[in-house]
Amino acid sequence: MNTADLARLIENLIRIGTIAVVDHGARKLKVKSGNLLTNWLDWPADIGRNYKRWRPLRLGTQVILTCPAGDPAQAMIIGMLYSNGRESPSIDPNIDLIAFDDGSYLEHHQGNKTLKLHSAGDLTISAAGNITIQAPRVDINP
Repeated sequence: MNTADLARLIENLIRIGTIAVVDHGARKLKVKSGNLLTNWLDWPADIGRNYKRWRPLRLGTQVILTCPAGDPAQAMIIGMLYSNGRESPSIDPNIDLIAFDDGSYLEHHQGNKTLKLHSAGDLTISAAGNITIQAPRVDINP
């Protein structure tokens, strides 16, 4: 292997790119990084022991690719980055926030121990069993 091939392999180990093509139904996407447009890549998953989360991904989102053995044909997305036009919804270190484009959000504030849920439209709460509300005081439509 010559030095040019070695340099190319090292350069391709980790790349930054943006999501260029999305197939939500197949859960596949392509990433543009420099002059490279990847093959269809697997969708990064958020799976825990007790949950699976669906996150429809956006065109233009900046991602981190790893390419085993420096081969972009084997690329995998290992992370996403905030960038211009895709800023974080908060910079407050006390807040964990899930914000939606329509203005709906779920916010936990560690400092004052509050949890807020806001819907920009209707909100439905359903349960197969009972619903219990416990609080020193409950205000409805104050």
